[in-house]
Amino acid sequence: PWPTQVLIWLGQIIRHPLTLIGVPGLAILTWFLGPPLLAKGRQHPVWGERIDWVPLHIPIVADLYQRITLARVLFALSTTLESGLTITTALTLAASVTDNRFYQRALSRTRQALSEGEDLESALNHGAIFPAAMVQMLVVGEETASLGTMMSRISVMYADDAAHKMDLAVQLMEPIMLFVMGTVSAFLVLAAILPLVKMIDSL
Repeated sequence: PWPTQVLIWLGQIIRHPLTLIGVPGLAILTWFLGPPLLAKGRQHPVWGERIDWVPLHIPIVADLYQRITLARVLFALSTTLESGLTITTALTLAASVTDNRFYQRALSRTRQALSEGEDLESALNHGAIFPAAMVQMLVVGEETASLGTMMSRISVMYADDAAHKMDLAVQLMEPIMLFVMGTVSAFLVLAAILPLVKMIDSL
């Protein structure tokens, strides 16, 4: 039966010398060479752009990445604003808390727009990466002369929401892993029993 044939085929692949040597060797090379290669790739103007683009467009991961990054940026902004620095200086310093080029450019465009006299809402929209709800809350904070405090509150809200989403993702992984393990176990049992059933039927 085809499940048994697949199982035999997988067993032959696993026992092949190339697999026994190549897979562990590739895992070791990836472990030791992966981080420095990734760091070198991030420094490249083209590949670094592509690497920074990836976490912003992966389903589920993108939303979590955005909230974590914005929480860090807003916390840095609130801290610098409450220490008496101007918002343009605060935006310059906040850009250093993230190594993602897209967020750095968004903060730079926002700072440039504010320097040219635009209001906060328009300047943040120039970034084209900030959520509309966050922009509206910051506008309210500016109008009530509590921009730093509002940034701090949004930062805490995003951090808590990101932590909740991560906990939820971990909880969802358990039934998925159980389903995968059950499917694999059922396939192995089926591959072992089907030949016996076929032999008995042929008697």
